[in-house]
Amino acid sequence: MSGVFLWHSRLWLASSGAGSARGCSWRSGGRTDSIIVYFICLAVSTVGGMAFCYIANLNVISNWFPKKKGIAMGWVTIGFPLSAAVTSVAVGKMLAAGGLSHVYTIYGIIAAVFAVIAFIFIRDYPEQAGAYPDNDKSYSKEEAEKELKLGLEYMKTSIWKLAKLMKTGRVWAIAFSLGVMELYSLGVMTNFLPRFLQAGYEQAEIFKMLGIAGALACLGSYACGQLDAHIGTKKAILITQALAIIALILNLIPMRATQYASLPFLAMMLGGASNYLVSFTNTVWGRYDFPMAYKVLKPMVAALGACGVAIVGIIGNTASYAVAYVVLGVLVAAGMAVMAMTSDSKLGRDEEDFEAEESGASSPVNNQ
Repeated sequence: MSGVFLWHSRLWLASSGAGSARGCSWRSGGRTDSIIVYFICLAVSTVGGMAFCYIANLNVISNWFPKKKGIAMGWVTIGFPLSAAVTSVAVGKMLAAGGLSHVYTIYGIIAAVFAVIAFIFIRDYPEQAGAYPDNDKSYSKEEAEKELKLGLEYMKTSIWKLAKLMKTGRVWAIAFSLGVMELYSLGVMTNFLPRFLQAGYEQAEIFKMLGIAGALACLGSYACGQLDAHIGTKKAILITQALAIIALILNLIPMRATQYASLPFLAMMLGGASNYLVSFTNTVWGRYDFPMAYKVLKPMVAALGACGVAIVGIIGNTASYAVAYVVLGVLVAAGMAVMAMTSDSKLGRDEEDFEAEESGASSPVNNQ
């Protein structure tokens, strides 16, 4: 649903933030006694929050950094593990101070503030703010604005609409490969505590390991961004998937040393799972077909990723977490094989294609 509004990301950033604020406020325990109203507001808050965090703002990142997307995403996604570490402590204190209603109210206020900031200061494209894509000042603002105008006109007639994307095999291949990465990350992290309790660890030590993994995941996000920028997105994905399998192998060896040694490899996977969808989609569909392609791919990846919680949890409780990790390893290996066979050649269009047309050269991309 939120993808429909990607054509106007700034307005959607603000409205989704406001929707999240309304949902948080309305579902505060002290504001409604109706279970129906509570779940409606819960749905509004969830949709608004997901759209704000994963759809609209990452679309803006792609627009502002079409070539340096890997490095930009490396910095941006540090916020995911960092916020998890910070908010877990903050929410605990807020719960103690005023209960769940207090938590929802604070979140609603924060979301409303972000909505206002987004509406006032954020623009869909850097040219609209007097800046340059990738901060590249090698050409004039007039040239930049001209190319943006061409791009926006092209978007109105691009053949990359929903129907064509859904019929394109590469869309499904990307969704599977990167969806498995999200499945792995969610499956491992949400079942981290019961997995290590089953392995004989004490709860205090497990929380320490979680803290180590979270801190390393911040570095992992940055490292994946650098890897993406220097060797290309596809190769970076394959390396990260290989590291994820190594993490599982080390984790399955019943020794503390190897299980602790698995944490840095796990951190790379956690970082890469957040980074690569934006970067790979931009690589294949370019700056101006990215919004449509991303709004199709993100729900597919998220839907597959959400299965990780259930898959690991069910197998872990009915068989063992060791078996669950073997299943994860097989899935990652399958995703790796699919990615290896998936082309990263460009299908969409960006500035280079318009420049080639103006100079009379044939564009390598013809929207085929």
